[in-house]
Amino acid sequence: MVCVRRNVKNTVLSISTPENASEIGRVIRGFASSIGSYDTAFVVPYPHWVDTRAVGMYAGRFGWDAALWPDELALPKDVPRPKLFVVNPADIGARPDGYPGTLDELQRLYPDGILSVYHSAIPDHDFLLYLVPSALNLSESRLP
Repeated sequence: MVCVRRNVKNTVLSISTPENASEIGRVIRGFASSIGSYDTAFVVPYPHWVDTRAVGMYAGRFGWDAALWPDELALPKDVPRPKLFVVNPADIGARPDGYPGTLDELQRLYPDGILSVYHSAIPDHDFLLYLVPSALNLSESRLP
């Protein structure tokens, strides 16, 4: 996309590629401030998709990189808290970088997960959310 901005004295030409970083950051911030945490929110990198460091910035965590690579998907498996994985919709089946499809692996590792589509404000930039509910077994008798 080419954006042209004019003012009275000069013309500025800037070239930008729309990314999902701001929307993903907002989703992660909402997750972390409600049922989850930043420690259990992940963006699975996909070639030429989104800068996971920028996601951290938009989530309000400067210097935080939200990336969890496909070969690391099992790392948070033993964490009982809710988990959120943000996935590129093209990440089904074999990936162009040689990793197996992320969605298939997430469903294998976390069969209780819930898949949904986030509809982006930017056309053709939707992304997938895979929410894994808490594995904590809370008894009502222990609640205040």
